[in-house]
Amino acid sequence: QLIEHFNTMTANLDKAQQERLEKERMQGELNVARNIQANLLPTQVPDLKGWQIAYHCTPAKELGGDFYDWFLLDGGKKLGLVIADVSGKGVPAALHMANLRNLTRFAARSNEGPVITLKRVNEHAFPDLKGESFVTMLYIEIDLKTRKGMMVSAGHEPALVVRDGKVEAIKAKGMPIGVAEPEDFDFIVKGTEFQLQAGDQFVIYTDGVTEAMNAKEEQFGREALDEAIRGQTEPQATLDHLISAVRNHAQGFEQSDDLTALVIRAA
Repeated sequence: QLIEHFNTMTANLDKAQQERLEKERMQGELNVARNIQANLLPTQVPDLKGWQIAYHCTPAKELGGDFYDWFLLDGGKKLGLVIADVSGKGVPAALHMANLRNLTRFAARSNEGPVITLKRVNEHAFPDLKGESFVTMLYIEIDLKTRKGMMVSAGHEPALVVRDGKVEAIKAKGMPIGVAEPEDFDFIVKGTEFQLQAGDQFVIYTDGVTEAMNAKEEQFGREALDEAIRGQTEPQATLDHLISAVRNHAQGFEQSDDLTALVIRAA
C-alpha cells in the first residue's frame, strides 16, 4: 500500500510539474504576443505643424481588441485617424485587430476618401470575420491646413469636439465591419463632414470608456465623459483628466473591456 501511494504521489507530482511548465510556456507566448501587439500601435507622432495628439490604450486582458492608428496622406497634407474595437477578447480579437490595422492602412493609401476606404476594409475583412465577430470603427481624414474633416463610422461611438467649454458630438451612419456582405454594408455607409477651428480638441474613444463599470454595476456614461473633457485645453491634460475620472469611477473594479482614447488639438 505504501508503494502504491508513493507511486501515485510521484505520478501526481510529475503531472503537476508538466502542467506548471505548460502554463509557463503559454504565459511566455502571451507575453511575446502582447509585445508584438503593442508594437503595432503607433508611438511616434509625426510633425503635424502645430497639431497635437495624446493617446491612451489599456487592454482589459493580456491581449486587447482595441486599436488606434494615425498616418499622413496626400503627401503630408492630410492626417488619417483610426480607432476601432474588435468584439471579443484574447488571441482571436488580437489577430483580427492586427489584420484590420493593416487592411485600413492599405485601403487608405488609395487617397479615395474615408467612405471608399471603409467599404474596402469591410470587403476584405468580411470573409475572415464571417459574421462570427465584428468590428466597430471610426476612420477620419483631416486637412491639416483648412482643418476640414470627413468621418465615417462602422457603428462606433461618436467623435466629440470640445470648443469654448462645450462638447459637440459628430456622428456618421454605418454598421459594424463583418456583420453584412459588402453590397449591404456599402449601401448604409455615409460620410460626415465637419470643420475644426484652431484650438478645438477632437476626441475619439472606444466604449470601454463610457461603459466602464464600478462595483455597483454603474456605467461611467457619456455625461461624465463630457464633463471630464470639457474644462481642459491641452490634449495630454484632457486625456489624463478623462482616464483619471474613469478610474475614480471604477474604484479598482476589474474591467471587462479595453480602455482607449485619443485627443487631437487643432493648430
